[in-house]
Amino acid sequence: MRPFLCAAWLVMAAGCTTTTGGEDSDAAPLSDAIASGGGDASDTCAPPEGATTGKLVRVIYMVPSDRTPDPRAIASLTSATLSLQLWLRDQMPNRTSFRLHSPLVNVVQTEHPEAYYNVDHTGATDLIFWDNVRDDTFLHLDTDWDDPDNVWLVYADADEACGQRAGAVAHLAVFPKNDIRGLIGEERVPPCGDEPDTYGRCRWVGGMGLLMFIAMGVANPADADCDDACRASLLTWWGYTSFPDATVSDAQKDFLSATGFVSAVGLPDCEVDCNVVP
Repeated sequence: MRPFLCAAWLVMAAGCTTTTGGEDSDAAPLSDAIASGGGDASDTCAPPEGATTGKLVRVIYMVPSDRTPDPRAIASLTSATLSLQLWLRDQMPNRTSFRLHSPLVNVVQTEHPEAYYNVDHTGATDLIFWDNVRDDTFLHLDTDWDDPDNVWLVYADADEACGQRAGAVAHLAVFPKNDIRGLIGEERVPPCGDEPDTYGRCRWVGGMGLLMFIAMGVANPADADCDDACRASLLTWWGYTSFPDATVSDAQKDFLSATGFVSAVGLPDCEVDCNVVP
């Protein structure tokens, strides 16, 4: 299955316990992830405890065998996901949002080195990186396309090569290392040797939302129903670049509510600043 490849997104684009085979009980708890990044869980704007059953969004930090989990990545993925969850709460008519797995970030250490992920093992041309990360996701997390209970946001600590792609489809979103760099405040490394982008951190939180929506099957309005101002603000068009000043259309809100993944209520009346690197 080919992922949706958003060209604009693709231009830019460990003091923890690892998990294998989807064994959540071995993963670092959210409080540990925050603490390992230098923050204090007690003064963090954190929604209620996540769940292990029901329809959930699951964030995976995939670490190659020759790398060590980076606590900055875990803390930044945590804060970015919470920022996105609370942003969507403010967009939805009943202040609902997506439900999160507990622990929020699962760390998966694979048996493959970083270089493995941008080498062609499938004959898939531009989908080399996508296919390799996808295969390890399905192997280690015991899932497949269109998982009825989970939307997987997989951040691979590996770079794609020039001309390769990440993307999202059928409840799976794959992010390359540059997205992690964006969330921890590091300069991106363009795969084709171009000049690095100058986006701030919020753009990478918006990118998380963009691919999460695509993985869920959220569609853009028809061209006739979305003018230039609409496209500039809509998260699934160009709005991810100006996050959190992005919007969700009424039809998209209805679709999200019907998926069953956007049902969390009782979220705290606070925000997580997407500009702040934890």
